[in-house]
Amino acid sequence: MKIKRFEEAYLADVIGLFRETVRTINLADYSPEQVKAWAPDEIDHERWLTRLLDNYSIMMMEGETLCGFAELHGGSHVHMMFVHKDHQRRGIASLLLADLEKIVHRLQETQLTADVSITALPFFKSQGFAVVEKQQIEKDGQVLQNFEMKKKF
Repeated sequence: MKIKRFEEAYLADVIGLFRETVRTINLADYSPEQVKAWAPDEIDHERWLTRLLDNYSIMMMEGETLCGFAELHGGSHVHMMFVHKDHQRRGIASLLLADLEKIVHRLQETQLTADVSITALPFFKSQGFAVVEKQQIEKDGQVLQNFEMKKKF
């Protein structure tokens, strides 16, 4: 497996991985209506492309297969991190996070923040993050719970 910077050619794969992972893995903690609102059928590809290119965005590849991706916004906020439903519990999230942390250290930031789903909460806690606040967010008429988290360096 190898981490590489996001490339535009992988946009459809990244969006597909996001949608499929949310709609399967996150069903353990959210209702079908909530995951459909979170990962809808229609996603603005141009908006995603702009955001992924404007931020530090990486992909975990196994050969030509996309196994996961992550996006660091503003040098200190994990905006997204998802691992393909068929590649869970293989250490991919840990490797993606370690790569993001290298950038955070290089930028001399003192903390890393993330808004984390119920599903991802145990992982982030295991990586040294602490809950700052329980949050309720609205997506397409659905209210979803997540957690603002912080890791200080």
